[in-house]
Amino acid sequence: MKVLVIGGGGREHAICWKLAKSPKVTELVCAPGNAGIAGVARCVNIGVMDFEKMADFAKKEAFDLVVVGPDDPLAAGLVDVSTLMSFLAAVRRARRRRWRMPWRISSS
Repeated sequence: MKVLVIGGGGREHAICWKLAKSPKVTELVCAPGNAGIAGVARCVNIGVMDFEKMADFAKKEAFDLVVVGPDDPLAAGLVDVSTLMSFLAAVRRARRRRWRMPWRISSS
C-alpha cells in the first residue's frame, strides 16, 4: 500500500515511524516532512497549504491512503480540494468494492 502523510512535525514523525513498521506499507512518502521523517519515509518538498500542488502530486502517485496530520490544512479545506481533484482515489475504489459485495440488497 502506498501511503502519503501530509505534514512535517512531531505528530507526522510518529505516524510515519509507526506506518514504516507495517508490512502492508510498500511505499511511504511525507510532504513536506523533516530530517527525522527522512529516516523512515521519502520526503517531498510540497507545503502543507499548497493544495493544488499536493492534490496533483497525490493523484499522479496514486496513493492508497492519505493521512493529514496538521490541523490547519484540514480547517482550510484540503480534503475538499483534494476530493474535487480526485485526490482520494481510494475512497472511490472502496465504494466500487462495496457495491460488488454479494450481500448487497438489490433495489429491483
